[in-house]
Amino acid sequence: MRSTTKPANGIVPALTHLPRGCTFAPRCPFADDRCRDVAPAYEEKRPAHWAACWHSERLYGAGHA
Repeated sequence: MRSTTKPANGIVPALTHLPRGCTFAPRCPFADDRCRDVAPAYEEKRPAHWAACWHSERLYGAGHA
């Protein structure tokens, strides 16, 4: 099965200089001020599917994060 995901643009931050908030925010096209200020919790969005994203429902549709 082929993956339909695309690699994220941008540079992965150094572990010694992680950004404030979500560490993926500098490379995420959906990042907003909340993403840049507060790290989202790692949560089970549906059975056996975990994510740490403020916009997971918006990105994947309500109930399908």
